[in-house]
Amino acid sequence: MSTTSWSCSRTAFEPFSGQINQTTSTPSWRASCAARSSRSQSCSPYIENAIIASGVRLIKYWLEVDQQQQTERFQERIDDYRKIWKLSPMDLESHRRWYDFSRARDDMFAATDTPEAPWYVVDANDQRRARLNCIAHLLSLLPYEEVPREKVKLPKRQERGDYVEPNHPYRRIPEKY
Repeated sequence: MSTTSWSCSRTAFEPFSGQINQTTSTPSWRASCAARSSRSQSCSPYIENAIIASGVRLIKYWLEVDQQQQTERFQERIDDYRKIWKLSPMDLESHRRWYDFSRARDDMFAATDTPEAPWYVVDANDQRRARLNCIAHLLSLLPYEEVPREKVKLPKRQERGDYVEPNHPYRRIPEKY
């Protein structure tokens, strides 16, 4: 396998995070371009096979959340000024057009879920579990060997000796949280 890495981000339709690609956005956003979307989706398996043939392991994940969870996350972002930046116009549209986006997802799976490059669906209603399950699954797909490690022991701290804490006017940041 080549040591060169190849990365392509934001290629999968992710209506819940505001990221969407041409393949799935066309049916939802540009109904008049259905032929172009169909062409794009039908070409995807060939492109993916070319990527795989070049030695790249292509692993595709779809993070699935249900309607209630999507609504809760979006409402939390609206209500919390620290998270409002995460909410995009695409998020609001994906909430409004849930079934259009679901149809686009279904079409994408039908066209691009192949034995050579399957989609793996992750239940992402619980974000922490989704991350851990996704990482565990990814590691199960990659060949690796355990690296032998020596047991680590925390050493005893040195004695204070003649050290005295200085009376320095540290500029501490405010503790808001």
